[in-house]
Amino acid sequence: MTTRPGSSSEPRVERLAAADWERLRRLRLTALADAPDAFQRTLAEEAEFAPEAWRGRLTGDSANFMAVQGDTDVGMVACAPYRGLQGMVGLFGMWVAPSHRRSGIGKLLVEAVLAHARGLDGCEGLVLDVCDENRAAVGLYAALGFEPNGKVGFLPPPREHVREHQRVHRFEPE
Repeated sequence: MTTRPGSSSEPRVERLAAADWERLRRLRLTALADAPDAFQRTLAEEAEFAPEAWRGRLTGDSANFMAVQGDTDVGMVACAPYRGLQGMVGLFGMWVAPSHRRSGIGKLLVEAVLAHARGLDGCEGLVLDVCDENRAAVGLYAALGFEPNGKVGFLPPPREHVREHQRVHRFEPE
């Protein structure tokens, strides 16, 4: 986790900018070490990324959010257009530090992505993939209106044993 000076103790969510790439790198590598079966890429792969790759994650059509509790970065999530599903934004890379799980941080992060996506022209909702074994995440997503759409997949080797299913949250027409 990343410590930041001068922050209040109430949890908050910040949208990251390209200048925040080192914060993102530190927390993402921590997340990959903690929960390797929750992500498409491995710690070994991402540890080799150059600074430009990390900055690139924070520019373009993606949005990255960091949860901060006090002066510590304790969670993260990203969103970007979902390839192959027009009008849908993908929720990617969700992670909360073990010491802050079941404290509302995950909900704050998902709500930040929901709010961001609702503001995008043509966005009809969010889609995500979640490991079947991650009951806490499945429960969180269900409580926030994400429903299974029947699509099932597996992580790439060496984690092909990890099964994921897709969930969708469609926005109500205004």
